[in-house]
Amino acid sequence: MKALSSNEVDTSSNVWCFIDDVFFITSKSLIRSLSSGNVDTICAMVNHSCSILIDLMVNDFLGNIIRTGFPSGWVQDAYNYVQNSVAVAGSLSSSSIVNVSTVSSFNMIGPNSLARYHFLVILNSIEASQKSLLSLVNHLESELNLLYQNQEINSQKLNMCITELKVSISDQLQALLDSAFEHLSTSVIQSQVKTLLNVFTSLKYDLLESVLSTENNDRFVLILINEILHQLDQFIQRKSFSRFGAIQLEKEYHNLFAYLTSISYSSLRDYFTRSLQICRLLNLDRVEEVHYYWNSSSWRLTAHEVRSILSLRRDFAVNEIRALKLQ
Repeated sequence: MKALSSNEVDTSSNVWCFIDDVFFITSKSLIRSLSSGNVDTICAMVNHSCSILIDLMVNDFLGNIIRTGFPSGWVQDAYNYVQNSVAVAGSLSSSSIVNVSTVSSFNMIGPNSLARYHFLVILNSIEASQKSLLSLVNHLESELNLLYQNQEINSQKLNMCITELKVSISDQLQALLDSAFEHLSTSVIQSQVKTLLNVFTSLKYDLLESVLSTENNDRFVLILINEILHQLDQFIQRKSFSRFGAIQLEKEYHNLFAYLTSISYSSLRDYFTRSLQICRLLNLDRVEEVHYYWNSSSWRLTAHEVRSILSLRRDFAVNEIRALKLQ
């Protein structure tokens, strides 16, 4: 199991690279054993492979990291680390395979950042192992059906061995994944949710109906909207975005719009036009797509603002943004 010593991560999937290597080697070894034509030899090889995968990969490597638990820190770190890996993938154009030490240097803060990243990658790696195991079993069953299609007794014996391989490893992987999420729930999510919900202890719910007239209520809401959007605009200018982050931002704007609309008697769409156009720019797949919107009669953003907003997408090239012809 030399492959287990690899510390490389495939940033396109955030999975340890050795997962593919381990199952590829296992598949090759088992397929080679079929050429022996000896049922006992094949079963012995299947059982041996099962023991190695469970002992070395599942229990020793994957299990050790899960048993250490998710290091202290807010669960938002987990989301940030997954997003950071997208930036790593974009910045390393020649390959999606990076060393863990390289990944850990991208916007990860605190002494436990690498351990947190390891933990999250392990979750993805367990899921990838489950899928690879299923592919391995399907491949073996297909090969055995061809070799022993007229030998029912031998075929049944071999299928029992393969089923045992599948069930044993699958159960171990699922138990490990369940344990990992239990760690996240008890050590991170539950405590933080409890802290966040403490604010409700000071809130009063025996509220009286608003004494403002309809017109004054709308005026109050519009003042609130202008201030919220102004501060959000300043906040956005200080952030950087991935495509996933831009999607999340747009979702939050739509939720805000829906809520404020529910407490106002006036149409608020015009007030949100500029903000939603900012979200639209941040959600572009390519820089040149801005031309689809630029000549729209309802477009509110200036050429300078468009370039400034596009520069917040860390995967957009500066030279492409500067080259835009916006007139």
